[in-house]
Amino acid sequence: MFLRYLFLVSVLFILAGCSKQEQKSAPAPGGGAAPMEYADLSAIPGELRTAFESFGKQLEKGLRSMETNAVRADFDRAAIADALCEGLQGAQSEFKAGVMEGLARSVGQMVQQWSGKECKYKGLVLYKGSAAARFRFAGESGIALVDFVLRRNSPGKVRIINFCNHAMGYDLVEQGRQAAAPMLAELDKGFLKRLVNKPNISSADITRFGDMAKKFARKDFAGVVRDYKALPPTLRETMAATGMQILALQNLGDDDKYKQALKEAAVRFNSASFQFMLVDAYYLEKDYDNAIRCIDNFMKALEKDAALLALKSLMLNAKGDVSGARTLLREAFSMEPDCTYVHSKGLDVLMAAKDYAGVRDSMIFLEENAGYDFKGGMGDPVWDEFKKTPESARWR
Repeated sequence: MFLRYLFLVSVLFILAGCSKQEQKSAPAPGGGAAPMEYADLSAIPGELRTAFESFGKQLEKGLRSMETNAVRADFDRAAIADALCEGLQGAQSEFKAGVMEGLARSVGQMVQQWSGKECKYKGLVLYKGSAAARFRFAGESGIALVDFVLRRNSPGKVRIINFCNHAMGYDLVEQGRQAAAPMLAELDKGFLKRLVNKPNISSADITRFGDMAKKFARKDFAGVVRDYKALPPTLRETMAATGMQILALQNLGDDDKYKQALKEAAVRFNSASFQFMLVDAYYLEKDYDNAIRCIDNFMKALEKDAALLALKSLMLNAKGDVSGARTLLREAFSMEPDCTYVHSKGLDVLMAAKDYAGVRDSMIFLEENAGYDFKGGMGDPVWDEFKKTPESARWR
């Protein structure tokens, strides 16, 4: 699987953090002006752009060195809570206090997942017109391109007020509002109907949606699948419900139903970003041409990326196009010669191409820069030909 990484990590943070009965003091509102919308990057004032760029570089440093406390502080939880509760009528103070508490835990979990893994600050981009720092996370559990939406707060500090994981089009605020809809509806009876823009949501539907979310939090994945089937189409087709169902099927190990759910979701959310999830399904089916098409569409929608090129080279290699795979891998190395993911995943391609000098060089890079230790770990038959070459002398 290629996309188990960073998928709906935070979808249930509100359920974990608050309840209707809790009585808490209201948090301070998010400071600073609303994020500016720009037609293009050149419209961002020079001083502000420099501040955003500096923030992105510092965030990469903090994630790589696992400075989790500092990274957690980079999220403006008050601003995120305000965005989640936008449009909520009636009493909000207790709920927002719970949101803040839940966000503290959720942000901590997300930062823990991101920290220490191979991350790269790709540069500033525009996400829905707002300035965002784009990051790539890559590792054994997959690839994710994540845009962290930035804003300068009242004290003048740059902070994160939202993020989007483009691997499946997951927007923290948008999908957080959907996941929290059952509880928001307790405070404002019309909230859920306004959120899904449908008038026929019943109290029983709202309760069932809430029960499904709670089962997901408890890792009762079989219960999640049962509740998902019982939801009306209006709720079943939301990103939050769909995402929980897909993760539940994945954790249950039901590959056939998992693949089918991915395909249905890709049609429902017809975007290049979300269809990137289909790489999983097509790879499982050995339909490498369609897997390659999904990767290409994803890069066309976002940007060409070395790790994604390496992933595409693996698909070409799997379908038997060793020459094409090697050409793509060369391009990936040219773009990012220090990308651990390209070196580690490229080993299969290099071995298939009998480029043993390349195999040697990548192995040395991985040992010197990524903590790999190949000596004594080459018992698999895949290494047999390499071990006969002069390039393998270092590990024999």
